[in-house]
Amino acid sequence: MEELQVNQDQELNPENAEKKKKSGAAIFIIIIALLLVGLVGLGWLYNKQKTEKETAIAKEKLMTLKADSLIKEIDKLKVDLTTVTAERDSLNDVVIADYIKKLDAIKAELRAARNSGYSAPVENTGYSKGGFRAKYDALKKDYDNLSVEVGKLIAEKKQLQAERDSLRVHCDQLQARATQLETQNKDLTDKVTLGSILSANSIVSNGVRGAGSKEKETAKASKVQKIKVKFKVGKNLITPMGPKVAYIRILAPNGNVLAQGVDDSNKFQSGGEDLVFTIKRDFDYGNVEIELTTYFTPKEKLAAGNYKVEIYSDSDLIGNAGFNLK
Repeated sequence: MEELQVNQDQELNPENAEKKKKSGAAIFIIIIALLLVGLVGLGWLYNKQKTEKETAIAKEKLMTLKADSLIKEIDKLKVDLTTVTAERDSLNDVVIADYIKKLDAIKAELRAARNSGYSAPVENTGYSKGGFRAKYDALKKDYDNLSVEVGKLIAEKKQLQAERDSLRVHCDQLQARATQLETQNKDLTDKVTLGSILSANSIVSNGVRGAGSKEKETAKASKVQKIKVKFKVGKNLITPMGPKVAYIRILAPNGNVLAQGVDDSNKFQSGGEDLVFTIKRDFDYGNVEIELTTYFTPKEKLAAGNYKVEIYSDSDLIGNAGFNLK
């Protein structure tokens, strides 16, 4: 009966029925719209959280790379310091060791911040998320300051090394110059020494008999009473003027030296040897040519053959000649 009554009311009021239909459709549309807005909002919120997470991860990776890069720089600076320590050139090893200790401390803190700054709870690490960057910046600043100090230290060391090398080169040059001058001086000394040696020339040696105006030259061994040696000492401006001694050695055909004796009073030194002389003649030299004449009277009859004559002065052989007796 009721359904019949409703149907009758709708048939009797068609406008009310249309209104009810429109109202239901509007409510459905509103519900759909609200659902769409909610979905969009959830999607936006999801994308925002995802973006923030990706950004955080990217920042974490970037900071980790920076930390790793700084650790490598610290290791390199330590190597430089170790090299300075090994060379030990005018630098304080205690200072260098302190620098290395500070670098190790920065490196340890940097690793701790890098490894725990993003994942561990704040109360366990001392670093909040995002605090790693602040810690990195502080450590990087400490490193930069330390790097400047170390750079100055190394630059000072290099400067000292350069000055040392320059001084060493200069010393080597001075030593080379001194050696060169010493060699030149020796050469000059040798030349002066060689040039100062007197020379005997125009040497005439023979057997004679008689004396004074009756003196006659003879080549017969049996008639020789004396052996005459006449020679000139040449002009030499280098040789010091003053008293000189000429030693004359006459060697018989058998090689023996004709002499008055063989004791030390009849010897002189030449070339590190003691030589027996035949005649000793003192003379005064004035850097001009001077002629000397000497005689030797043999104790025994002379043998026939070739005789040699050697003339020495200041231990140097200054001339030689010879003669023959029949």
